[in-house]
Amino acid sequence: MQIQVNTSNGITNKDALERWADTEIKQHLSRFAEDVTRVEVHLSDENHDKTGGADKCCVMEARLAHHQPLAVTQHAASSTRLFAARPTSSSACWTTRWAA
Repeated sequence: MQIQVNTSNGITNKDALERWADTEIKQHLSRFAEDVTRVEVHLSDENHDKTGGADKCCVMEARLAHHQPLAVTQHAASSTRLFAARPTSSSACWTTRWAA
């Protein structure tokens, strides 16, 4: 399973985010390792120069063998909150979709 992290302006520490994403996503999606070929993580700060609100956005898209890609999106006020919830909620969403 390949993990690809893309960031926009306003998101710092890309190297640390890539290491985090590789470890966390592979751990949470390990039971789908044969089905998931790639996970793309898109991180952005939608109000780059402004403060307040849920302006951090994470879109995760799982590329699946023999299936259409699945994507989930989450917004949060801080990168910390966004990253803490992402693998667990994505795994739950993808599990529900595959079971359908």
